[in-house]
Amino acid sequence: MLVTISLLPSAAALVKNASPEVNALVDKGAFLNDLGNHTGAIQYYDKALAVDPKYVNALDNKGVALDGLANYTEAIQYYDKALAVDPNNAAALNNKGNALNSFLF
Repeated sequence: MLVTISLLPSAAALVKNASPEVNALVDKGAFLNDLGNHTGAIQYYDKALAVDPKYVNALDNKGVALDGLANYTEAIQYYDKALAVDPNNAAALNNKGNALNSFLF
């Protein structure tokens, strides 16, 4: 019988363990990003990452904002950072694929 042990917490555990402060910063960034204010969103994601540099949602969302600015190379770097923390994060995998597609074509 094969038993695997994951040393990384699941994505749900990462979100659950984020502080309310970090979640609020990411939410504000997401709101601005949805309005098309990618630069403003990045400022909030940077604040969140200053508190918790491995917060997957902030890393992935910063990639999305950078993608919105057509800064695909840096966006991919942030998706990779998110995937280094949570290799199975579907949002980061999908977003990286979209950025690669935009970057290459």
